[in-house]
Amino acid sequence: MTFNTEHGFTSQFEQEWGFPFTTWEGDNRPGAKVWLEDVLTLFRALEVVANNEKDTPGGGGDTLTPHPPPLCPQTPF
Repeated sequence: MTFNTEHGFTSQFEQEWGFPFTTWEGDNRPGAKVWLEDVLTLFRALEVVANNEKDTPGGGGDTLTPHPPPLCPQTPF
């Protein structure tokens, strides 16, 4: 698994949080184990959507929450 980040983000992350962004199982650096557990929790919660279509956004079926408002609603100029 991987995250794509902007150049320089990983060093900024480590400076802000005090532990590395990039880690692995068995990494004994301070904070690395807890961070890896958080990342694994996120990845395990993801699901593959194989039927995302115009008429079935997000894969169809019953939604658990209402859809969010549009990011850029059309406004007359």
